[in-house]
Amino acid sequence: MNIPRIIRPKGRRVGAARGPQSEDQEIEAGLCHPRQGSAGFVRFCYQHIKVEDAETKQAVPFVLFPGQRRIVEDLVAGRWLLQLKGRQLGFTTQWAAYILYRIIYARSFRVAVIFQERAYAEEFLVKLKYMYDRLPTWFQPEVTRDNTKMLEFGSTRYVRAMVGSDKAARSTTGDLVLYDEASRIPRFAASLAAAQPALEASKGQIGVLTTSAGPTGDFYTLWQETYGDHGERLDDDGVGPTGFKLCFLHWSERPGRDRAWYEEQKARLDRIGSTVVKQEYPDTPEEAFEYAAGRVYPLFTRDTCIGDISIPSTAYRYRAIDWGETKSAYVVLWIAHIPGPPGFLVSPKCPNTIREFLGYRWDEDRPGEPVKREDHCPDAVRYAVIHWSLTGLVYVYREIYRTDSLAKGWNPMLEIEEIHKASGWVLAEPELRDIWRPSRRGELYYGTVADRSWGKAIALMNANDIPCQGNRPIERRLRKGTTGTDNPLSEVQEGIRMVSAVIDGSIDIEKRIKVSREGAALRVYYESRVQRRLVPHTVGLPERQLQQMARDLLKRRRRRV
Repeated sequence: MNIPRIIRPKGRRVGAARGPQSEDQEIEAGLCHPRQGSAGFVRFCYQHIKVEDAETKQAVPFVLFPGQRRIVEDLVAGRWLLQLKGRQLGFTTQWAAYILYRIIYARSFRVAVIFQERAYAEEFLVKLKYMYDRLPTWFQPEVTRDNTKMLEFGSTRYVRAMVGSDKAARSTTGDLVLYDEASRIPRFAASLAAAQPALEASKGQIGVLTTSAGPTGDFYTLWQETYGDHGERLDDDGVGPTGFKLCFLHWSERPGRDRAWYEEQKARLDRIGSTVVKQEYPDTPEEAFEYAAGRVYPLFTRDTCIGDISIPSTAYRYRAIDWGETKSAYVVLWIAHIPGPPGFLVSPKCPNTIREFLGYRWDEDRPGEPVKREDHCPDAVRYAVIHWSLTGLVYVYREIYRTDSLAKGWNPMLEIEEIHKASGWVLAEPELRDIWRPSRRGELYYGTVADRSWGKAIALMNANDIPCQGNRPIERRLRKGTTGTDNPLSEVQEGIRMVSAVIDGSIDIEKRIKVSREGAALRVYYESRVQRRLVPHTVGLPERQLQQMARDLLKRRRRRV
């Protein structure tokens, strides 16, 4: 009978003393062997790995959850895995069991596990040692070094746990590099870039495992490069152009979690913030990225602030510009302001505006100051809201978003041409070729606002049929009666308060029904009149605002007749 055996390093015994000593042990070693594919690893986990039960604190067999079983085949095949998950799904434990499994059966297997903090690195080694200590003695490879940074089994098999940095990744040449909570690892992109060449050459494995930290940072960039906005970058096997096999792990993929459990968690986490549950237990990848710690606009969510409506004739149209610098984006936003109750809506055709509003957050090191990164669309909206004191529904329905515009060679005339064409304007007749005019479908604007610090660019816009003004500074009265401009930070903070007041109204606006605000106002008006005939009742401020809007609309219609 040809029974696969545990591979023994030359000159070293596998096992604390002897390795398999009986035919039954040899058979068991063969049944768990990597040659058995995913079935071998599943059996190894159930038969030989013990984990601590959260309630009883007793050692119990490691039975893989359905979600964990789903990735076993790719895990054992050595694929590069990019895993976005909810909380407490047991995938760090699964990776620890897999690392121990590979160390037992390989002659040489070097592992680097990279974390955000030293405490997490030490905890992972404790978890690994807990599993090792409860293996059958004949299954235990001999430990030659055991400390808070490394668990070593001879000179060619070891696990190093370290804090993330590009130097950390360069300092090890391994067969497996695992990034745990990658979205929070400092300099994750640099570390990954340092590790990839060696692993590609040695056909090694990379695991990237994390919950979301919002739509910013190195992990989000890697996810977008692999997945895209809606999975359009993935091939039929679920592999993206980065070489990673992508896996989204739903909160329900652990036994005992149903909708009632989710609602209980949601009620608890909603006390912290309305989007926290989407980070901890997301339903979709898109939902996972709605959360970012310390968000400037926490009420901006996909449910309440993303959608399309028809723009009524009573709306005022604006454009807002944030100029791009060497490493930042040049942004033009088209905004419709619809009188009535406040609200904020962004068309799905503006993905960069959505992404930046979801990720815009406060700087942890500078209280009261937002992070100056990926803030171009929020800045443009802020210019418009302050400059024209917008208080109704602010609808962003079109965007131009260009990155590194100066680094790539800035040509303002091409940008002016792009703005005109997107607005439906065309060049005049040949004899007046330097004049832009609205076409039959061209839009007319109340104005265009831009960052006032770019005076020459604003003048160039005005000279080419884009009436443009610098954003209005927030002023204050001095003792002698003159006016002065507040400092830039106060201006940003005041603008954020004004935009927040608009977004706050989004909760009560019906966005999923594709009707104009005029239609919605008239419907509420007629319904309220019917209800008043039946049962006297008191209406709230939002309803009164809608009713007043409807009355104004009806008056205008009568005048036209």
